[in-house]
Amino acid sequence: MRAPGRGWLQFEAIPLADGETRIVQTAMWDPVGLYGTLYWVTLWPLHEVIFRAMLHGIAEDSGCLKPSVRCRGFHTRG
Repeated sequence: MRAPGRGWLQFEAIPLADGETRIVQTAMWDPVGLYGTLYWVTLWPLHEVIFRAMLHGIAEDSGCLKPSVRCRGFHTRG
């Protein structure tokens, strides 16, 4: 994919004391110049929907979906 920067997703599986596991998804974007920053800011609402659906799908496929799955925002490097 050609974009004004580079992006990646990071997933962490954190075991909890009650035997459950928390999945943390972090989206990172390293913009190139002003255009790269504008690209991320402009597409952030779409990315939020996509990444939320992705995390929901992971939870659903694992058979452990809980209604408390939510997004806490995205991180930008730059």
